[in-house]
Amino acid sequence: MIQLRNVLKTRAKELKEGINKGTTMPIYYVCHLVLNYCEGIVHIYHHTNRLEYPPIYGYIDMAKPDEERFFNTSKEEMEQPMEMTKFFTEEIKAMFLTHEAAQEHIKRQAHNLFKPFIWTQSAGYANKQFELLTKKR
Repeated sequence: MIQLRNVLKTRAKELKEGINKGTTMPIYYVCHLVLNYCEGIVHIYHHTNRLEYPPIYGYIDMAKPDEERFFNTSKEEMEQPMEMTKFFTEEIKAMFLTHEAAQEHIKRQAHNLFKPFIWTQSAGYANKQFELLTKKR
């Protein structure tokens, strides 16, 4: 219970300092980018991630065995090039009550994350359960 009190104290301090990103009941998500491949040149006109990391167009050599097929932006020296689109989406990795804890998680898990960032979202209007969890004791 003491640890929860410490978390709630840190949360109250962050809210007072305005680290809540304009939400009254913030939840802090640690997200990172996930690499995806799609056959063909797919023109993506909308952003597939909040960081606006752009798609990359290239090729793989279908003449090579699966384990030797690597994405390349040039089709030079490929026997049987197939067009590919490489793009990034985001994935939520963890959720926190404080911004401080989210930052600590990114530092601790940096080796497992690609382009990590913190996304702040409201717990929702009139979320009685969340209000009960975070109310002052």
